[in-house]
Amino acid sequence: MTAAEIRQSFLDFFKEKQHTVVPSASLMPQSPGLLFTNAGMNQFVPYFLGTEKPPYSPPRATDTQKCIRAGGKHNDLEDVGYDTYHHTMFEMLGNWSFGDYFKKEAIEWAWELVVERWGFPADRLYATVYMPGEGDPGSFDQEAYDFWAALYEKKGLDPKRQIVNGNVKDNFWMMGETGPCGPCSELHVDLTPDGDTDGKLVNMDSDLCIEIWNLVFIQFNAEADGTFRDLPAKHVDTGMGFERAVSIYQGTNGFKDFSKKPTNYATDAFQPIFRKLEELSGRKYQDTYPESVEADKSTLSDELKEAIAFRVIADHIRTLSFSLADGILLGNNGRNYVLRRILRRAVRYGRTLGFSGDKPFMADLVDTLVEQLSGVFPELAERADAIKENLQREETSFNETLDRGLLKFYDEARQVDKLYNKLWDERVNIARAVGEFRQSYELRNMDVIGDEEIKSIAKLQPTDQVEVKSILGRNRLLNDKEADIVIMMVLSLVKNHRSSLNAIELFSGTEAFQLYDTFGFPIDLTQLLCEERGLKVDMQKFEQLMEEQREKGRAARTRELVRAADISTDEETEFTGFEADECEAKVTEIHQQSDHLLVITDKTPFYVEMGGQMGDKGTLTHEDETYEVDTVQQLGNARAHAIDLSANIIVGDTVTLAIDPARRRPIEAHHTATHLLHWALHEEVSHDVAQQGSMVSRLRLRFDFNSGAVSPEKLEAIEERVNACIKANDQVSWIEVPHEDVKGNKDIQQFFGDKYGDLVRVVQIGGEEKELNGYSMELCGGTHVRNTGDLGIFKIKSEGAIASGIRRIEALCGDAAWNWLREEVEKGDTEGKDLRAKLDAANTELEAIGEKPVNMKKFPHIMGALLMEGGDFQQINNTFKHYREHIEALRQAGIDAEKKLKKAQAGAAAKMADEALATLLESGNNIAEIFQGPANLLQELLNGLKKKQFAGAAFLIVDDGERLHLGAYCGDDARANKLMAGKLIQELGPIAGGKGGGKPDQARGAAPQRDKADELKAAAAAKL
Repeated sequence: MTAAEIRQSFLDFFKEKQHTVVPSASLMPQSPGLLFTNAGMNQFVPYFLGTEKPPYSPPRATDTQKCIRAGGKHNDLEDVGYDTYHHTMFEMLGNWSFGDYFKKEAIEWAWELVVERWGFPADRLYATVYMPGEGDPGSFDQEAYDFWAALYEKKGLDPKRQIVNGNVKDNFWMMGETGPCGPCSELHVDLTPDGDTDGKLVNMDSDLCIEIWNLVFIQFNAEADGTFRDLPAKHVDTGMGFERAVSIYQGTNGFKDFSKKPTNYATDAFQPIFRKLEELSGRKYQDTYPESVEADKSTLSDELKEAIAFRVIADHIRTLSFSLADGILLGNNGRNYVLRRILRRAVRYGRTLGFSGDKPFMADLVDTLVEQLSGVFPELAERADAIKENLQREETSFNETLDRGLLKFYDEARQVDKLYNKLWDERVNIARAVGEFRQSYELRNMDVIGDEEIKSIAKLQPTDQVEVKSILGRNRLLNDKEADIVIMMVLSLVKNHRSSLNAIELFSGTEAFQLYDTFGFPIDLTQLLCEERGLKVDMQKFEQLMEEQREKGRAARTRELVRAADISTDEETEFTGFEADECEAKVTEIHQQSDHLLVITDKTPFYVEMGGQMGDKGTLTHEDETYEVDTVQQLGNARAHAIDLSANIIVGDTVTLAIDPARRRPIEAHHTATHLLHWALHEEVSHDVAQQGSMVSRLRLRFDFNSGAVSPEKLEAIEERVNACIKANDQVSWIEVPHEDVKGNKDIQQFFGDKYGDLVRVVQIGGEEKELNGYSMELCGGTHVRNTGDLGIFKIKSEGAIASGIRRIEALCGDAAWNWLREEVEKGDTEGKDLRAKLDAANTELEAIGEKPVNMKKFPHIMGALLMEGGDFQQINNTFKHYREHIEALRQAGIDAEKKLKKAQAGAAAKMADEALATLLESGNNIAEIFQGPANLLQELLNGLKKKQFAGAAFLIVDDGERLHLGAYCGDDARANKLMAGKLIQELGPIAGGKGGGKPDQARGAAPQRDKADELKAAAAAKL
């Protein structure tokens, strides 16, 4: 079957099962917390939550959903091209039941399609079912097990072999601590040549046994008391990776040949794009891959680099075309900048295939994609011209600076190479000086001071002679007298070249910033270029320069405000922006500035920055010409709009002024949230809290107030109060009243005195409109939302002191809050994976030496889209609070495991050494012996020989499974017979490719060739 036939077969199958075939949702997500639609279930969230009724009869649906995973929590961008299956854009096939059928049908239909219709070998399919660990939610999914078991038994297969238990991380899905949740069951395919792994590779991150379909059974409601109640309406949510299914089918020749590992890129889902790329570039695609995605990019062959470039471009053109078809344009912020980064990565990889930049090539791939996929995704054909136009414009723009930027990069990279060579030469000179000084040994120049010693010394001060001596001493090649001679040479090198030493492996952050600022290189593109040369970017310097640039921008805006304020006018402008986003206005004055015009009108919807609220941006339209309004200024009682100098406008013209509502709405939301925060502080902290300053912008709010520190418990209570108001969707209203009528009203917060003159504007939340009976009332001249529900969600980001007795809260609402929560989860996920890997590594070693591991439960998989679309704030907050607690507990568990491991290893090594020496020393002969054990066993053996005052000679070999650790010991009698420990290591170590050295009585070394251990032992025995 072709890819198209596999996709259609899936949809037709479920159409037979009375599912409504629905089109893919847009890549522009419904959930404010997502950059892109990244899962098939996103568009069905309201039906799962019960906030909307599914419009299908029966309530079943099937679809193929286009998904993007780049730039957010699920980010596959860096792996694309380097392995067989990662993509930034992919299709998710799915079938859905909204309170209709459940496990029996879902499992039996999955089997019917995959095994009976498509022909997957049943013995290569492994089904997973949920098996909770101690303290995990729910119970063993016996129901799913029984359904799978019956199907396997019909095929004559043993369910005990084919069904694998899965833990809470892999096989239980929750939307939070409370709410809808349930187990899942997955189908994994054994792709090994013989198919005889017995399920051992399931959920082991192996590309030889991959998950093809996940069936999620939403059957419980998690209660606050920790119990699980059956839901009255149970749902099914499944997802199959389309590209994976095609890869397995086509890569095994319809399941006839499993000798080669299937790859997504070798299928007809990607081959048409490769053929077009071959035609355009004159190069030939080879389906070859690095050993892993972690492979050193600086060592890849030209053939591999070309293959990777083909795959990256093919992947990226799909992502860009589908996004543009859904109206997501390339830009400088958020998801728009993610797409711009993807485009620029593809263009740079185009250079690898010989595209010079004289003629853009990305747009030439669009027709191939349209021909291939527009039958399923008609928006590709409908928007083909717009897609090409956008790609052409963006690529042309980047091409203008790409080649100059690459020259700049390569020039700087060459400087790093020259610097390294210079320092290497100086290191050689020091080594030679030591070699000349040392008459008693034959010394290889490069053995004296290695890279690690140089880097360690470079971090010290030139006066730290003791530390330098210690570092040199670890080398075991220098005795005390020799080290003293070398110290002065090394310290001189450190003093003269400190900054150079620290920069050997770093690409200048200053140059990286210039590539970003001047040549438009996204920082991840510069990092990619560096990885290809074995370098790293100095990100600390880069981020410092980025912040300085932002600060300059803020300062420049401040200077412009001061300069514009010098203009004098008697005009007055009526503000209409409380009720409307646009209006017609008459131009009353025009003032020309150096780089723009200031246009004053008789009325305007544009809010000017004041009272802590950021000003509006938008457009001014005159006849058929529209001009951007980037700034508005208050000049006395008039309001001026800054537009381009070229504008053809004169006094008396009628113009249309329109604000940017996408900017205004979140500003209004943050302003209303500020009022709610102030009210909640009074309720939870003290009625004496008084505002000391505020700022509300599109992305956040900042509120300064007099108070002591606010406890975490109080902050949680404040958040809950504000979010309860949001959930209540209370009315926000305003009324102008004489100041005299309200200035004594203690229920109305008043901060500006008589700043508003005789009439003041009262903004109230709750209560009845114009009755001044809301629970929050303030004098305020800013703009607000109409209902508290428009805020979406409120989240405090930080609270702290800014001066004695003055505290500051920074908070977010709406999209900004969702985005911040998503970023926090991303950070936690990355940190959690690293911490889990460290804990697992320590536990593996603990178990290997018979010690009990330090156990730490895994955090349940959170259904992110559900979490961000629904549920109350307390549930969300508790989930993230416990998530952070889990990360901290995981960190402590890792520390505890490492401490326990070190203690156990030390004790085990000492005991092992004592037992071994007790036998070996009985003979009184010299010793040449091999031991299997940890590296620290060697030191314990040497210590034991010294402690027992062994007079003979010993050559000890410890094999820790990775390398051989060599130790030589020469007691009084041995040294009298001219046996020297250091010389033994130097002479015997090379047999196994090793080296080392030390003093006459004791020396150490290491060797990589473990298979030479017996030969080394025999040589040592003969020597002794």
